[in-house]
Amino acid sequence: MMKSNKAIKFFKYSGFGNDFILFDHLQSEFNKKSIDILKLCDRNFGIGSDGIIYLSKQNNLYKMDIYNRDASKATMCGNALISLTKHIIDSKYESNNFQILTDFGLYDVGEIEDKYFFISSKPKVLKLNHQIQIDDMDLNLHIINSGNFHACLFVKNLKEINIEEIAKKIRNSKSLKHLPLNVNFIEMENNNINVRVFENGLNKETLACGTGALAVSYVIKKLFNKGKLLKINFLKGEYEIDFSYKKNKVKFISNASFVFFGEIVL
Repeated sequence: MMKSNKAIKFFKYSGFGNDFILFDHLQSEFNKKSIDILKLCDRNFGIGSDGIIYLSKQNNLYKMDIYNRDASKATMCGNALISLTKHIIDSKYESNNFQILTDFGLYDVGEIEDKYFFISSKPKVLKLNHQIQIDDMDLNLHIINSGNFHACLFVKNLKEINIEEIAKKIRNSKSLKHLPLNVNFIEMENNNINVRVFENGLNKETLACGTGALAVSYVIKKLFNKGKLLKINFLKGEYEIDFSYKKNKVKFISNASFVFFGEIVL
């Protein structure tokens, strides 16, 4: 008699349309190598998602491992961290205020007024006012590491820009092609900060990006010395970045939604 394959539970979460399949090793133990990331993330032949989150324990800390849809591993993802924070609280592993370890570092996380937060070190500036030429356009880029590498570009007429075409050319430019770069297009109008983002690992525009919001907020803070609380609007969500939290730290406030759960057979 053949032994049946093991059924593994998964959870689907979304952070402003940036969606993830989450595997909780505290509930189901299995070999991560048995997961076909490309197949599961495929929206036609799999479950469909922008990436995979694995929750485990390491040295008694919650550990987040995050993989992009192309199966490349990311060091950090803001929307994934917020989704995982919600999952840990909803699963009653913790009530509030705990820590999650990522490949980029250790984050204090928790729930605040029906939203979720994490505490981050201030992003690192790699280059401000980095000039490149794309076709007949002279572009002024600001390169930031906020857990992932981000190029930030201020534009006008944000809705009309073909960001995928421009972002791909920026990513392939001679001085930047060595970086796994996300590209943020920013329009500041009155007190509104609106952003569209092209994400590495997905190779397309996405609806929202957490580490992108961190990068954009820090560039605006550095260049324009805006207020202590910045609200960054993407296509499907608003992030709050609080610079008044502590010296060299910022509080990232956002939300995530549970979509559904199911099982796959390995």
